[in-house]
Amino acid sequence: MRRLILHAGDVSGDAAVLRGAARHHAADVLRVKAGDKVCVLDGAGRQWEALVESVDSKEVRVKLLSEMEIVLRPWRLALALALVRGPRFELAVEKCAELGASRIVPLLSERCTARAPGAARLERWRRIAAEASRQCGRGDLPAIAEPASVSELAETFGDYDAV
Repeated sequence: MRRLILHAGDVSGDAAVLRGAARHHAADVLRVKAGDKVCVLDGAGRQWEALVESVDSKEVRVKLLSEMEIVLRPWRLALALALVRGPRFELAVEKCAELGASRIVPLLSERCTARAPGAARLERWRRIAAEASRQCGRGDLPAIAEPASVSELAETFGDYDAV
């Protein structure tokens, strides 16, 4: 059964619609066809067995057949990763998502040579984390936080059970 990750807003009632990048992945990469059974994850910890109803150039429609139990980790892990140049940070985001991190914080350190990322870079990291989650079958998506300095991060230590 193929896995498709939908954002929570794409699921309504007993149906789901994939548009944009999700439609492209389902229709052009996975090449799903009407009648195919797929596993749909909403990225918020829910999973369904579903049937592809239609595929066209603008959207893929699926009918949700039955909700499946998904096992989520009993712990949540947030990682603060110092920014590094080039594709290494993207690789770190991918691997952290695959290993189960629930939150990734780009860390701006004093000796960091990389610049603070803009909105487009943060969105790219969110897509990388979503794709890595889909690849390993995670039922939830890791959050990519806004960049923070060490002092800003220290102020949030009280929000965690262990640091």
